[in-house]
Amino acid sequence: MASSSSIKIKTKTEHLLYKYYTEEKLEREKLQSLVNDLKSQLEQLQHQLKTIQEQKTSDKKNVTTEKPMPIEYETDEEELAKETEWVRQKSRKKRKLNSSSLSSPTQQGDDPSQKTKEAKIKKQPTPPPIVVENVKNYQEFYDLLSTNVTKDSFVTKMMNGEIVKINSKNDDSYRSITKLLLQNNCCWYSYENKQDRPIRVMAKNLHSSCLPNRIIEDLTAQGFKIEDAVNKLSWKSKEPLSMFMLSFQKDEDIKKIYGIKSILGCKVDIQPLKTSKLIPQCKRCQAYGHTQKYCSPA
Repeated sequence: MASSSSIKIKTKTEHLLYKYYTEEKLEREKLQSLVNDLKSQLEQLQHQLKTIQEQKTSDKKNVTTEKPMPIEYETDEEELAKETEWVRQKSRKKRKLNSSSLSSPTQQGDDPSQKTKEAKIKKQPTPPPIVVENVKNYQEFYDLLSTNVTKDSFVTKMMNGEIVKINSKNDDSYRSITKLLLQNNCCWYSYENKQDRPIRVMAKNLHSSCLPNRIIEDLTAQGFKIEDAVNKLSWKSKEPLSMFMLSFQKDEDIKKIYGIKSILGCKVDIQPLKTSKLIPQCKRCQAYGHTQKYCSPA
């Protein structure tokens, strides 16, 4: 490029342009020198880093190659015996306790007769309570019970008003008390006995025109111990439905009952009863909480 002496500046604009050009050139040269300095510093830092890394690797190799010297300890056997004597005595006591404690469960576990006895013993449910109403003279009522039934076979409890609840301890006392109350025309009611409760199921898809006695005869011929058959009525319209409630004896096989396929030549579906959430009402005394089957009004 030509020097400033050879360039002839004619106008003011050319003079300004030349000035800007020279300033930019100087600035560019400064930046270039700065970049060169930074490059040289970077090369020095890289070289130092490389030397440091090589030194670290060499130190690691030296550490791995050097094997530590084994440390030898010497113990005094007499001092060790004195210090550990209490530990050895304590361990002997533990062994004696463990031997005695482990011997007892094995003897109990090896006795099969005890397991069979526990399996046979089952808690039998107590009979349902008997509620007697209009008891105006409790002493006479208690004398009537105690003279016909043993005293330790029942317990009485006073309820509201002239009501007495009797809890019998076994089935024999329950039957004796109910029989005694019937003979003396007492006003009482009870509930269904769980021990004598029959097995009840619902037979669906059986026409409502089927007679209950014919259903009982057909199931008896099939080998079932059936007690009763009742046609189910609609709750709102009271119209007969195509389903019957069947009652079997309590010792009947439940799986066998649910395996019934047909009754009177009609294919049926045996299903469990649905429990009602309504409170039962007696049709004899119109009271709630029990049914007419277990009610004996005076």
